[in-house]
Amino acid sequence: MKLDVMRKKNSADLAKESQKLRNKLAGLRKDLLVNDVKENSQIRKVRKDIARVETLMRESGTKETNEMKEEKS
Repeated sequence: MKLDVMRKKNSADLAKESQKLRNKLAGLRKDLLVNDVKENSQIRKVRKDIARVETLMRESGTKETNEMKEEKS
């Protein structure tokens, strides 16, 4: 998934996307156990997508926290 597309999503959508990717990763790992995976690189791509989503969630959380601190001041 493209980073610019993910940046436009809100935190709830990012959480849903993270869960979807984690389910996909679990399925790929299961398929790997039964030798049904055609491309091993898919696992790596999904793991990187999960990391991107988690990073964006963390970034948006810190932005919201900083904005709340500025409003209180």
